[in-house]
Amino acid sequence: MSISKFKEIIDHAPRKTFLVKSLGCRTNQAEVLAIAGWLEKQGWKSDSVSPYLIIINTCAVTQKGFAESKRTAKLLKKRYPQAKIIPIGCGVSFSPQAFSFASFTFDNPEKEKILQKINCPFSFQINHPFPRSHRFLLRIQSGCRQFCTYCIVPFLRSSLISLPPAKAIYLIKQAEKKGFQEVVLTGTNLSFYRGKSFSLLTLLRKIEKETSLPRISFGSLNPEGISPSLINFLKKRWQTNSPRFSRYLHLPLQSGSEKILKKMNRPYHLSQYLKVVDKLTQDNPFLGLGTDIIVGFPGETEKEFKETVKIIQQLPFSRLHVFRYNPRPGTAAAKMEKEWGRVSKEEKIRRAALIRKIGKEKEKAFKEKLIGKTFPVLFLEQVAPQKWYGLTDNYIGITYPSSQNLQGKIVSVKITSRLLNL
Repeated sequence: MSISKFKEIIDHAPRKTFLVKSLGCRTNQAEVLAIAGWLEKQGWKSDSVSPYLIIINTCAVTQKGFAESKRTAKLLKKRYPQAKIIPIGCGVSFSPQAFSFASFTFDNPEKEKILQKINCPFSFQINHPFPRSHRFLLRIQSGCRQFCTYCIVPFLRSSLISLPPAKAIYLIKQAEKKGFQEVVLTGTNLSFYRGKSFSLLTLLRKIEKETSLPRISFGSLNPEGISPSLINFLKKRWQTNSPRFSRYLHLPLQSGSEKILKKMNRPYHLSQYLKVVDKLTQDNPFLGLGTDIIVGFPGETEKEFKETVKIIQQLPFSRLHVFRYNPRPGTAAAKMEKEWGRVSKEEKIRRAALIRKIGKEKEKAFKEKLIGKTFPVLFLEQVAPQKWYGLTDNYIGITYPSSQNLQGKIVSVKITSRLLNL
């Protein structure tokens, strides 16, 4: 489907109502919300009752994400038979025939053509959790050329795109005017955020100087993209009681085995990862640290799995995302799985369960460290009468009693075990 045809449908729609859905990563969410903001600017309204257009940003990173993308698109077609169903993104690029039932589709290159024309933030009127939480998702980067052996993303998003700082500042200022309290800087791989005259650190300095939005946080940051100067910049800002830069970083590890990291083609050595974590956490006991772990990668023996367990126990993680390896067609690991050695499904389940158990223990220990201390909390939603759910700046959720409307407000809160539901 050509971009001109999409514009024709937009211009001649019998009713200007839309619904957006997103599967997978935050970059997908940021993209679909940007499109929603553009539609709103054209006079369209977000409507979950009678939408004319339904745009679904699909995922193909995992088998589960791809299956959920197809299922969601089919369910929405059944629920809204009169609507134009428009799957876009990675799932379409991966397998366009899987969405043959749709009104039309956009793969990633076509989606990028639309996104390059968009310069407006989304608003609270869009039917999506992020706007209601007063968190503004800003995609500053897209594309990856790392080609980790398990990952399909570089085949689907090969074009490297970085949002110039001036444009990012413009959008953040627009979000400020609308009342957003937090900007989440996201991208396919933020390590690739750069231009001839700018880097991630350049952008952060400009955001600090030229905007006043109270909380700035990040999507995943790979360790090879975290320079000593970036570490020093963040650590200086974290020394205040209410820092603008979130005291939470998500640093994907994937494996604690040097041998498996090499097979994965990860762009760092284990020693490099440990050095970055050590520098970040020195004199920062309340820094929240998240990571991703893949278990059952081809050739992962019990010895190498135990190396991962040891590293996880050693490091001060507050949040773990654990994935069982599933081959993605076309990737190097899928081609080499037989030669390297398959790990059984039962063994993957066992390993994932063990690491998730350790993750829960580490999360509980981190939460207990917060008790008695005061942290700024952004309240996202009301979860019960006079009860509000919010996030500390180190990404810990609390439930807080109040008769006041705290939606979208940042409040300093003294943490108790009751607030943490411990």
